[in-house]
Amino acid sequence: MAKTIPAAFTEFVGRIKPTDTQVATMRVRRQATHGYLAESFGASSDLPLRRTVLIGSAERGTIIRPVQDIDVLAVFDNRNHIFERYRGDSRQFLYRVRDALARFRVKVVGARGQAVRLFYAADPYVDIAPVFSLSGGGYLLPGGDGSWIETDPEFHQRWWQDQSKVIGATMTPLAQMSKAWNRTHGRHLKSFHLDILVASAFRSLGQDYAGTAAALFGFYSTRHARLHVADPAGKTKDLSEYMTRLGRQEAENAFDSAADRARRALKQAVAGHPDEAIRLWGIIFGSEFPAYG
Repeated sequence: MAKTIPAAFTEFVGRIKPTDTQVATMRVRRQATHGYLAESFGASSDLPLRRTVLIGSAERGTIIRPVQDIDVLAVFDNRNHIFERYRGDSRQFLYRVRDALARFRVKVVGARGQAVRLFYAADPYVDIAPVFSLSGGGYLLPGGDGSWIETDPEFHQRWWQDQSKVIGATMTPLAQMSKAWNRTHGRHLKSFHLDILVASAFRSLGQDYAGTAAALFGFYSTRHARLHVADPAGKTKDLSEYMTRLGRQEAENAFDSAADRARRALKQAVAGHPDEAIRLWGIIFGSEFPAYG
């Protein structure tokens, strides 16, 4: 519980960010995944592993509790032109990686869309994104239907770090808060899409969590283009293309509702009613947001 709005936001951010134990578990799972892959695809293999990298929200620092999954990029060497064997059907490449990992002591190994998933008895599970490097930068990733898609998660990480330096350290916790809001109000937005929306909304941010959250919701409740935002790496013109018309409308409505409540919460704070302001922020962000008291 909290008596002031800044204290409520500070407690909220502490509640949703991963614990030290969860961070350690993510690190251990990533290291174990590298070990499995390195043992299965050594230097003598016609498909040798080059390296693995933690990617996604875990690497950007925007992941929130509960930590259900982490993403690991597995870069394979194409020195033997092995890619040509899989050029016509990327699923065969995905299945080869899946089958090679089936002998290790994880609960289940499965190929799901663009990744090989390692399930454990307890979260987080690991999604392995097996890729080949592109000569001009970026990677080719199985598309889930036999095709290949271009991606560059390492560019995304560098871009996120650069944006954080320019915009301010509040950007990352604001992304975490926005994910708690998204989870509370229908999960209409994918994690990466939401991160890019947050980082694209500002040129600078202060330290006031309430003010920055209100500004984020206000920006996307009034912006004409709304949820249309390009991949910073230039691989996808519109990160919202996965959304249905209904899903897009529901997400826009959620932004509108959040913006309205945030405006009211700011007014209540100015009027000297922190209890009502905290109540409104609690509706926006969900049960993790502390109550007044």
